[in-house]
Amino acid sequence: MTQNASPTFYAQNYATTLKPALQQEGSKLLPYITHGPSVKGFEKAVMVDRIEASEAQTVSGTLQAKQYQNPNTERLWVQPISKDHSQIMDHFEALKMLSDPSSTWVQNARNALGRAWDDEIVACMWRDTKSGQEGAGTSSFLAAQQVAVNYDASGNTGLTVSKLKAARKLFLGNHVDLDRVQLMCAITDDQDEDLLNEIQYTSMDFGSKPVLESGKLKSFLGINFVHCQRLATDGSGYRRVPVFTKESIEFRDAEMLYTSINKVTTLRGEPWEAYAMSTFGSARTDNKLIVELKCAE
Repeated sequence: MTQNASPTFYAQNYATTLKPALQQEGSKLLPYITHGPSVKGFEKAVMVDRIEASEAQTVSGTLQAKQYQNPNTERLWVQPISKDHSQIMDHFEALKMLSDPSSTWVQNARNALGRAWDDEIVACMWRDTKSGQEGAGTSSFLAAQQVAVNYDASGNTGLTVSKLKAARKLFLGNHVDLDRVQLMCAITDDQDEDLLNEIQYTSMDFGSKPVLESGKLKSFLGINFVHCQRLATDGSGYRRVPVFTKESIEFRDAEMLYTSINKVTTLRGEPWEAYAMSTFGSARTDNKLIVELKCAE
């Protein structure tokens, strides 16, 4: 068997082509949150420590005793999960397609793992985060960070300019420096349509004009939009649209991408399997850096 026909060779090609594909078009949300360092042995949980702000003290005289302002700290925990993706190929020559980043085999694996990462990121935006020295406590999403589905309206509405303005106000009230911090908002096609319909009538009232790219809304009122069709809904069926900063979510992995090519000897014809797996987790690290806009669809 020549080297070009070696399954080891194709496995290496698969890993090489899949990694750039995932970086380019994998997860929709991963580029906009904090991806912390990989952690080997990430079997149970990884701690993330957060330090609260503290205030400077006035010095009113000479030779005074120091007053220590040790900040409050909170320890949060990232819980790992593993997701895998397996494809069976009947013919050995089909393995050659794994060296092509544009092949359907690579795209299929890329899309599956990218969706798994996005689902984990979306889930951690709203679920309780384990906290405390041993992870026995919980840090829950704050009701004060929610904008009601009928905000500034006589009935339930989709995504509106008023809701975006309310989100900005919450961030400013939480002392978030919007000159330094980038605000992101994840939206589905429904919220994109909501805003486009409203902005065409209201944008003249704002100094900041909406930015469109290929017909999609990219930014407005200093908020940048990322399109993700996998946003969650609440118990009432309202879409939970997040406005967030990069620092609001911590994503960790033990092994971002593992790949292998194997002959499946238990099946007739002994087809080849292209396998990919990822072990990862995420946690909401600051409840005041994410706002939920409830939207009717």
